Amino acid sequence: MQVLTAARIFLIFRKLTLNFNLKVALREWQREPKNENLMMGGLLAKVRERWQELELDLDPIAREFYERSEVAHKKVGQRIREQGALLNVVTDAIIVQSLSNQILFWNKSAEHIFGWKAQEVLGKSANQLLYNQPLPQHQEIYKTVLKHDFWQGELQKITKFGQEIIVESRWTLWRNEHSQPKSIIVIDTKIDPRRN
Repeated sequence: MQVLTAARIFLIFRKLTLNFNLKVALREWQREPKNENLMMGGLLAKVRERWQELELDLDPIAREFYERSEVAHKKVGQRIREQGALLNVVTDAIIVQSLSNQILFWNKSAEHIFGWKAQEVLGKSANQLLYNQPLPQHQEIYKTVLKHDFWQGELQKITKFGQEIIVESRWTLWRNEHSQPKSIIVIDTKIDPRRN
């Protein structure tokens, strides 16, 4: 007769709970096999954590779920890496800022044009870094972006070294999955002062 220690009972309970959660998720996934959200949820992380322990107990459907989840996870990761690389090869500065002007993303061209490295600006106020003083037109730009989802025009900005530059600036409102304003994508193209 096997003596069950508290630790062994806990492990059996965790395994049963995880197996129950896995079976519930599998039933949902069988109803919607194309639903990548089911594959990418927290359950997959738990399964990855305990895969070797569970592998022996999984039936063929559970194995298929796990394998397809892994493939989907790798595809999403690859897509994100490719998109990130594209943002860093363009010559325009791409800045994503929150609705309260906090810098959320700063690409390599923004580093080149304005002089600050991404780690220096992330989380900081775009208004404080890029303008000598608040411009009256900023309020109008924000109102336009929030109302029409877009604004375009020339702006004078400053670099890390205090140099004033002129940029062709395009501001686009980025909305969340519920169509609520989430952030603003600013794309700046430096204008050559000798172009006139």
